[in-house]
Amino acid sequence: MSFALGGSGSFRATFAVVDLDKGDVTRGFLDGLRNAPGLREAVTLKEVADVAEARRLIAVGQAGAAIVFPSGLSAAAQAGTGARIEVLRSVESRIGAEVAEAITRSFAADLDATRLSIGTAIASGAAGVPPDPVRIRAIAADAAAAGTPLRLVDGNAGGREVKPASYFGPSMAIFFLFFTVQYGAIGILNERRSGTLQRLLAAPIRRESIILGKSLGTFLLGLTSLGTMIVATTLLLGASWGDPVAVAAIAVSIVLAAMGVTALAASQARTAGQAEGLASIVTMGMALLGGNFVPLQSAPEAMRTLALATPNGLALRALGDLVADGGGIMTVLPYLAGILAFAVICGGIAVFRARQAVGG
Repeated sequence: MSFALGGSGSFRATFAVVDLDKGDVTRGFLDGLRNAPGLREAVTLKEVADVAEARRLIAVGQAGAAIVFPSGLSAAAQAGTGARIEVLRSVESRIGAEVAEAITRSFAADLDATRLSIGTAIASGAAGVPPDPVRIRAIAADAAAAGTPLRLVDGNAGGREVKPASYFGPSMAIFFLFFTVQYGAIGILNERRSGTLQRLLAAPIRRESIILGKSLGTFLLGLTSLGTMIVATTLLLGASWGDPVAVAAIAVSIVLAAMGVTALAASQARTAGQAEGLASIVTMGMALLGGNFVPLQSAPEAMRTLALATPNGLALRALGDLVADGGGIMTVLPYLAGILAFAVICGGIAVFRARQAVGG
């Protein structure tokens, strides 16, 4: 799981650059690419002398793409005439090639904007009549410095990106939690079969104390299991769980809900084997409905609504909101209410049936 979710690393790519122009425009592009905050750690530029060397680097896998700037590009941009930039793509590094093409298209769009500005200035007489080369260069410099007036920026609606580890870490922790806590309810059936329960009943101990002791032990076991997974997924997978207070509240509530649901399923059985089978069926069914195996963000609305009818689905939605929105305990209060409703209803019925089993 650490290699699959936490050790994949970040995007890295090497681009070969063939600068046959050696002008201000290409120099500005390369300097901007090297200093861009979002690219300087991900993209490495390797300047080569000619196209043949760039093709060789792509062929041996040392470059994911190559960007070729033709001779006279800077002069053409400053004069407002057209020029062509060539991108050589690697068939084995498709993502790197797509990134190289996107960067080059953005640069070409800036050049087109500069060319349009120069052409408009010349047509309006701002460069003089006849056009003065010195004034044209000054206009070109001003247009390049101003940049494109309208840009598409990748943004969000106030949320942060949820990494795969931050989803599957909690989802697997909650999934295994249901298997962990089911042994508390199954334990009563095992003790009744082995005769331990009868000896406890013969001792000066109230039936409620026996059930409370079993429940407390199961609660601590489940909380320890979930806490261990929180620490492990954070350290090994780089998972983010969100605000500690809110996470603690969700952890307590989902442990109680898991105890109630599995105990209710086990209470329908007569033997420990039947109880384990029923609890496992319920756990797997809720895991499928609640999104423990597959994120439901892209699922139909009906599936996402159905997931909220399970305690694990509510817990996953609550933890996802904590990571995405950066909220606190107030953010997850509605989810906590739903999870605790499962704990109270299912647990209450299970305790009632357990008292009958202990009494028998």
